[in-house]
Amino acid sequence: MTDRRYRQNSDPSKTVLGIAQWAWMEVELMKPADVRVIATSIQFANDEHGWECWDNFPTERERLLRLISSTRAEGVVFVSGDRHFTELSCELEGAYPVYDFT
Repeated sequence: MTDRRYRQNSDPSKTVLGIAQWAWMEVELMKPADVRVIATSIQFANDEHGWECWDNFPTERERLLRLISSTRAEGVVFVSGDRHFTELSCELEGAYPVYDFT
């Protein structure tokens, strides 16, 4: 791993999503769908570059993974940006592969 330019912040008061966004996300993930695209301005699956990413907020990242699992949402794919190149990242979270297309 490279030197991290941004540090993880486990303070639960530091969030990526607000209360209304979490409520909306839960409702949307419970709807029937073959594919669910979650668009985010920062990468979700790749945490190796040291820049802004969901891994800088591990409490929020874990909360979203738990929400995906608890709602039994299948076909979740992340589309992210802010990296100035194209990348397909995949991370296994339990038995569930998490794909992030940047």
